[in-house]
Amino acid sequence: MGASYRGYFMELAKEDPEKLLEISRTEESPAALTYIAEALGELNDPRATDKLMALLDHDRAIVREGALLGLGNLKQLPGPAYVRIQEIAKEDPDKDIRDIAWSVLDDA
Repeated sequence: MGASYRGYFMELAKEDPEKLLEISRTEESPAALTYIAEALGELNDPRATDKLMALLDHDRAIVREGALLGLGNLKQLPGPAYVRIQEIAKEDPDKDIRDIAWSVLDDA
């Protein structure tokens, strides 16, 4: 299921970004949100950035991971995102998420 979810949402990012944004507003499944977040990063659209920022506060670590990876896919990381990722790198309760946050910052 994971690979097909990821492929579907990555394809939507290329073919129908409006549909991807629409789905991102209503989807609740943590697995789907994870892949949606990664795909949103491919859009380089401020609306996508807002959604990714919101997902950084999700209660499921896997969704926060997807949001971090999505933000890491942006061509340029917005200042507020950089600051928020710094906070996550220092304070997230999940060590893997902190490590991913540091990695995104290193690549920014």
